[in-house]
Amino acid sequence: MDYQILLEKFSQRLKKRRIRLHGCVLMLNGETVGELYVPPYNRDTPHRMYSATKSVVGVAVGKLIGEGKLSLDDKPAELFSDIIDTSETHPFVKELTVRNALMMQTAYSKPTYGEGNKDWLASYFRATPTHPPATLWHYDSCGSYMLGGLVKHISGMSLREYMRPLFDEIGVSRDAYFLEGPDGEAWAGSGFIATTSDIAKIANLLLNKGRANGKQLIPEDYAIDATSTLTRAVDGSDANYYRCGYGYQIWTLPEGAFAFKGLGGQLAIGFPGRNLVFACNSDTAAADTTYNELLDAMYDIILPHFPITDMSEYERTQCAPITENVFEDICNKDYELNENPTKITSVRFERAGDVYYFIYTRNGETKRLEFKINEEHVTLFPEQYSGKRLFDPSMKMNYKCSVIGEWTEPTKLRICVYAEDIFVGNMLMFFAFRDGKVAIQMKKNAQFFFDNFPAYTYGTVEKEK
Repeated sequence: MDYQILLEKFSQRLKKRRIRLHGCVLMLNGETVGELYVPPYNRDTPHRMYSATKSVVGVAVGKLIGEGKLSLDDKPAELFSDIIDTSETHPFVKELTVRNALMMQTAYSKPTYGEGNKDWLASYFRATPTHPPATLWHYDSCGSYMLGGLVKHISGMSLREYMRPLFDEIGVSRDAYFLEGPDGEAWAGSGFIATTSDIAKIANLLLNKGRANGKQLIPEDYAIDATSTLTRAVDGSDANYYRCGYGYQIWTLPEGAFAFKGLGGQLAIGFPGRNLVFACNSDTAAADTTYNELLDAMYDIILPHFPITDMSEYERTQCAPITENVFEDICNKDYELNENPTKITSVRFERAGDVYYFIYTRNGETKRLEFKINEEHVTLFPEQYSGKRLFDPSMKMNYKCSVIGEWTEPTKLRICVYAEDIFVGNMLMFFAFRDGKVAIQMKKNAQFFFDNFPAYTYGTVEKEK
C-alpha cells in the first residue's frame, strides 16, 4: 500500500474544505510509514500542540505513579500544602484527587486563572468551586495546569527535564519544550512545543500500553485506563459524534480510538486493534469546523485501509452500554440545593411505570417535568414563556416539548428537553449522584426562553418520603 497517496488524498480533501493542514504522520506497528508537510512547515518545524499538551501531562503523571512517587488517590491540596497556603481552600477542592483532575471531574465550571491573575498555580486552591468533585464532567484546563505543577513539585524537576528520559527513549526531538505561565510553571494545559512526529510517538507509547524498546515506561494498567472511556464526558456539548468519552487527559473516539486533541486541529489518534497512529497539525479556526472535518477525512480516507488485526484488543476498547443505574437509590428523596441562580431550592425524582418525574421547587412553587428513559416523551414544559408577543406577561404559554432521559453512567442522568412549538430550542440537564449528594448542570440553547435554568449547583439529601 502506498501510504503517501493516502496522506495526499487526506490533504486534498482538507484543501477543498479550505482547511489549512500543516503536516501529518502515519505510524504502523511502531514505525513511521508516511509523512506529509505543507510549506512553510516541514518535519522539523516546532508546533504548539494546544490542549493536546494535556495528554502529554497525563503521561507524566503516569510516569510518577509508576515510580511510586504519586497515587491516583492523592489529594493535590495536601501535596502542595508545603508551598501553597491551603488552610482556607474550599472543602470541595481539598477533597479533589489526582484521579478527579485527570478525568476532568473537578470542582470548577470556569477557569480559576486569567490574564489578570499571575499566580496561576496557587489560584487553583483559592477560587470558589461550583460543585463537588468526582461528580460532573467539565473541561478544566486549570486542572491540567495544576497537574503539571504537581509533576514539578513531586519530581523536583521542570516538566521538560522530568520527561526528557522518556522522550529520549521514544525518539522525541531534543528541542521539545513547554511554554510557561506567568508564574513560571509549565503551561501544562496548552503549551507543549514539538513536531508532528513527536506527538505521534507519544501517542504510540500509549497505544503500546506504556511500553517501548522492551521497557515499561509508564504502568500498563495506567496506560490502558488513560486511553479508555472512564467517563462519558457529558457537559452539554456531547452531541458530537467524535466525543465518546474521556480517560486520563485523553479523549476517546469511535472505533475504540483515543485522541490527544488541541485547539485548531492538533491531533494524535491511536487505534487499538489496528496498531495505527495518525497525527496532524493544522488550523481549522478559519473554517469554524473544529475537529470534525479533520476527523471525517481521517475516518473516511485513511482508516478503511487499516483492518483490525487484533480483535480482542479492539473489542476491549468498545464502550459498553449502560445496564445499571442508581435510580432506586435516589428515587423519592428530596435534595436541598445550595443558593443558586436558578432559584431552585430542592429537587426530587419519582417514577410511575415507564414515566419518570423531575420535580423541583422554585420560589415556593413545586413543578414537575415528565420524561422517559431512552424514549421521547411529549409533554408540556412546566414553566411559561413568551407567546405570540415577546415579553408580554398576559400572553405567556407552556411549550410542547419532547423530553428524553438517559443514564450516561450508572450514577449520571441526562435529561434532554426539546421545545417543539412555535418556539424551537433545547435544554440539557445533568444530574450526578454520589454519597447522598447531587451535582447539577443545566445548559440551554434557546432564544428568550429556558433562561431561568442554566447554572451549576449542588445539594444534599435532607429527608426521605
